Amino acid sequence: MNFDDLKTSKYLAGKDLPDGGLEVTIAGFEMVTLKDGPKVVMTFREAGIKPMIVNMTNRNRLTSICGSPESRNMVGHRVQLYFDKGVEMAGELVGGLRIRPLGVMTGKPAPTAGVAATVSPESLQAALAMLQARADQQQRQTQDRDPFAQDVPF
Repeated sequence: MNFDDLKTSKYLAGKDLPDGGLEVTIAGFEMVTLKDGPKVVMTFREAGIKPMIVNMTNRNRLTSICGSPESRNMVGHRVQLYFDKGVEMAGELVGGLRIRPLGVMTGKPAPTAGVAATVSPESLQAALAMLQARADQQQRQTQDRDPFAQDVPF
C-alpha cells in the first residue's frame, strides 16, 4: 500500500493527472484561504476535474500563454496541465503541476499516418482571441511610445 495514495485533497495534485497530461478549458479563478494563507485557484469547464492552486510560476505561464495578465482574459483558453518531476523546492526535487499551451510535444511524437488533422471551433476561437489580444497589446504599446501614432499625415 502506498500511503501517498491515501491522501485526499479537494485541489488538483500530480497523482490526479494522466502521464500524458490533461487538456482543460479555463472556467475561472477565485481566491481561497488555506492554512498557509490566501491562494489563487483555477477552475475548469470540464466536469470532474478538481480546482488547481496556481503558484507564481504557473501564473507567469498563464500570462504568457493567454497574452494577458488579467484573469478574465484567460477564461475560455484551453491549456494542458502536466506533472513535472523536475520541480524543486528548498533544494529538493518534489515535482509539481505545470501549465503549457496545447500542441507542445512531449516525448515521442504520436503516429500520424492516416490521421486527418482537425481543429475544434473552441480551439480556433481561443487562438483568434489570443492573436487579437496580442495585436491589441502591441497597438497600445506603440501608441504609448508614439503619441502621434494615430494622427493622419497631411
